[in-house]
Amino acid sequence: MDIYSVFMLIAIILSVLFSNKSNLTGHTRTKKIYCVILGFILFLIAALRSTSVGNDSGQYARHFYNVQQLDFFGIIEVYQKDVGYYLLNKILTFISSDHQILFACIGALFAYSISRFIFKYSKDPMISFVMLIPMMYFAFSLTGLRQVVAISILLISIDYIIERRLVKFSLIVILASLFHQSALLFFPAYFINKRITNKRIIIYLALIPLVFFIRPIIVQVVQFFFYSSYNIDLSQSAGGWTTLFVYILILITSIIFKSQLEKEDVNYSLFFSMMYAGTLIQMFVPLEPNIFRVSMYYNIASIILIPAILKTQKDKVSKLIAYTIFFVLMGVQYYMFTFNAAGVQPYKFFWQ
Repeated sequence: MDIYSVFMLIAIILSVLFSNKSNLTGHTRTKKIYCVILGFILFLIAALRSTSVGNDSGQYARHFYNVQQLDFFGIIEVYQKDVGYYLLNKILTFISSDHQILFACIGALFAYSISRFIFKYSKDPMISFVMLIPMMYFAFSLTGLRQVVAISILLISIDYIIERRLVKFSLIVILASLFHQSALLFFPAYFINKRITNKRIIIYLALIPLVFFIRPIIVQVVQFFFYSSYNIDLSQSAGGWTTLFVYILILITSIIFKSQLEKEDVNYSLFFSMMYAGTLIQMFVPLEPNIFRVSMYYNIASIILIPAILKTQKDKVSKLIAYTIFFVLMGVQYYMFTFNAAGVQPYKFFWQ
């Protein structure tokens, strides 16, 4: 059994044990402890990994050593894009000259941000944490370091979308863009937080064919934000038809249970709209694999929507069916993931 399967198993076992003592649905102390424990495990996996884990980990380690030879002005001159990331590298070199400090720092940031996000918004943290593995979010955090810093920061900005604080939201997005300029593509998220009415759903569906007419523009925008030298194995694996099918299924199910979801989750409209935008973007992966990296900013909402959907099932039979379908889908997705996993398989510790 690989380390990612062990993590999912721990998430399930702890959920069963904790649920016997307290409710994991609300903002309870038990839920917080559960999220802290699993977040800490995620941190350990990220911090203790070898450079062989993740297609780009070795390249990021080399950048870390290159930065040590430059002063702050030299970094700004050499690394003109995503300069915030390289300045962070420079600051970390004052703590340690070993690249492992970089893996630990970014691992800690992602673990904190995703655990906080799950604690605040998930109706079932076990489902959310389990989804991180087959849906490739955690795998990406081990290989796309610059962008995962941006994603971690943007997860905090979702608070300000909900609170309707445009200035604070904008400042967070701009901060994230210093680590990966593609974070600027998350700006529209603030303006799509509208109540999901039947009329709006019809408009959303009508937009799908129209988007294909502007696909050359979409591809050019994405190519502007991403290096042509990116390793696209992750994009090809996570952007495959299986993942797209799962996202479409989530959207359809969200529409079917719209009335129940609106009662269960006051933030349903935001997370549905994010999923819709992310799924639209995901459709263009065959034209430009790096588009997958943009869809991640929006499709992260799936780890909140799925638990909410499952919680709408009240009687035992429908709940059993729903959870069975979920685990079968995640099992298929994980099977695809394990055979094309962006270099995160097999996992090795840094001392191996």
